[in-house]
Amino acid sequence: MQISAEIKTFFKTACGKTPFAEQVGKSTAYRAEGSSISVIPDSHGGCHIHVEGRLSLPQIRKVRAAIGELAATFQKNGAFDSIWINRPLPTDVRSLGLLAPESFCIGMQGKSDLVYDFKERKARLWQWLNERKECTIPSGPCYKMGATALILDRIAKKVLLVINQRRPDAWNLPGGGYDPFRDSSTSDTALREAQEEGGFAIEGKDRPEPILVGQMQFPFNQFAPSLNQIWAYCIDGMSKQELHPPKKEIRCAKWVSFRDIEDSDGTLEGFKLGDEIKASLRTALLGLGFERIGNKKQMIIHAPLPRPNFECISG
Repeated sequence: MQISAEIKTFFKTACGKTPFAEQVGKSTAYRAEGSSISVIPDSHGGCHIHVEGRLSLPQIRKVRAAIGELAATFQKNGAFDSIWINRPLPTDVRSLGLLAPESFCIGMQGKSDLVYDFKERKARLWQWLNERKECTIPSGPCYKMGATALILDRIAKKVLLVINQRRPDAWNLPGGGYDPFRDSSTSDTALREAQEEGGFAIEGKDRPEPILVGQMQFPFNQFAPSLNQIWAYCIDGMSKQELHPPKKEIRCAKWVSFRDIEDSDGTLEGFKLGDEIKASLRTALLGLGFERIGNKKQMIIHAPLPRPNFECISG
């Protein structure tokens, strides 16, 4: 079975060995003797690099350099639309960060992102390579995708919250399932769901453009699908628009002040207010890195660079 020059170069850089090919189901896997690394293309235009076990720092540097070279080559020759770094779950997200070249800019819309695939028990970090083709969520390794929206009005210092009919005792961020027929990415899902659940329109004459300021994930949220992302957008002045939520789905939609959320002790106006809302708001406003919140749940934050220089919550 013939092996491409790009794959041979990758393994030479990553581990100094010559790869061999073997059939794994309907896919072809490329491996090297004694190495914990394998390369497996998928049928959706993606090239997956699987890294098993623990690596020393010198090994990590070699693999990182090899991934960077491979991504640059594929981007130039158009052999693949996307490239993926895969680690088995559970894993420390920092291990993915150490393996990722700078081109893997996590959370940048249509460029790169982190996926928790609980069906295959993998943490997957992907980069979009094909500039000639619109980036859509690669469908092969993703299951039960969803997104929520953190819509901020910095002028009024307010954020949009809703109370769902199915969870009538708690405030939530608006959100729902990814629809491949309407959404090109989960960021589209977030903005669409915010408008549907809030009962307002973003597009229109003299209305401000949404500005992406951050993206977060709660991979172990019991109420979320296996991939759930929080997309934070600033739409200054939007809180002046009246809300008309769909009554069958949404009990209440309201613009709530930053200060009321920050001062909350877990409830707001008699309804529960989860830590993830407060932590997400704080992150979007102050550009924090990542932090652990209650019940051993980890919130992973990907703030675009440069970090937003917003006024303090109480400003």
